[in-house]
Amino acid sequence: MDPTSRCWAQVDLDQIEKNYLSARRRLPPGCRVIPVLKGNAYGLGALPVARLLAGLGAQLLAVATVPEALEIKREVNAGVLVMGMASLDAQEAIRRDVILTAYSPESAWTLSQAADRAGRACRVHIKVNTGLNRLGFDCRDLEGIAAAAALPGLKVEGVFTHLGLHGPERDMAQLAAFERAAEGLAHQTGTPLLVHALDSIGLVRYPQQALGGVRLGAWLYGVHPKDVPPQEDPLALALFARVAQVFTAPAGALVGYDDGHPLERPTRIATLACGYGDGYPRLNGQGWVWLGGGRAPVLGPVCMDQMMVDVTGLGRVEPGDAAQLLGGPIGIDEYASWQGLNRNEALCRLTRRTPRLYLRGGKIIHQEGMGL
Repeated sequence: MDPTSRCWAQVDLDQIEKNYLSARRRLPPGCRVIPVLKGNAYGLGALPVARLLAGLGAQLLAVATVPEALEIKREVNAGVLVMGMASLDAQEAIRRDVILTAYSPESAWTLSQAADRAGRACRVHIKVNTGLNRLGFDCRDLEGIAAAAALPGLKVEGVFTHLGLHGPERDMAQLAAFERAAEGLAHQTGTPLLVHALDSIGLVRYPQQALGGVRLGAWLYGVHPKDVPPQEDPLALALFARVAQVFTAPAGALVGYDDGHPLERPTRIATLACGYGDGYPRLNGQGWVWLGGGRAPVLGPVCMDQMMVDVTGLGRVEPGDAAQLLGGPIGIDEYASWQGLNRNEALCRLTRRTPRLYLRGGKIIHQEGMGL
């Protein structure tokens, strides 16, 4: 690692591969894993992860936006599905052979018009709302779904929904409604469709409902569903920061922007070159990092570019030393809980300002990001 780098993330590609293969082993024959790389692969970096998974045989990747899809399509030979809105940039996506989602009569009509302007068919998956009530055709509106699928320029290749995961009874009702809608659409198109409904949690709870594909997001990166037995360090990401300065503040001093918690004793403080501008949560006197051979509690609110920790009583700590902020002794569940975050949200906060080092066999094989 470049010793001048102020903070950085390490992404273990071997662990992502293990997580991908462990999920694939749970699938029935003929069912495919659809890796979800939205949010810059949950903060780990979409392109390196896409290259890895395409090399492992993943034929379809999923993202949330057209720019995310185009970034991957420029370098990776795999299908890419945009699962969200794609109205203003649909024409360019169609030209680049990106698969788009029709989720309403209006969105289907927009894609049909964009296909006409692009001079080629728009590959489409139909999104059906079965109870999550976020996005999709009403699953009961079979005629409306059929009319949208029949619009000129649309080439329907798949149909999907998303479970609310509100309990087995509601989930099974969603799946039953979805299968009725999917069967009706398949009958109308007369062609085989890729049918997918489950995410990482759904795969664990309802493997018998895997259908044609499972969208695997958080699982890939080591954020395993609570139903999965704990595994040894499954997280594929570790976050580090350099010590910028070490000093002692007297009792009664205030740390950072916290004016309500004066220090109760003389305190040895290490300032780390990482903050919420890099993706670390803006904690206020919560959490800890691993530094000097032990736990160093966070002092005061985390700043945009820096944070302070208490290293009183720990081993030797000097400027340039590396503190571990996530991974290893600091699990994602605990890390997210300090600020009341969802685990996926905690990962997605990692900004592109933070350099990422990609490891294979414990060795750096690729680097990306500012400052490298």
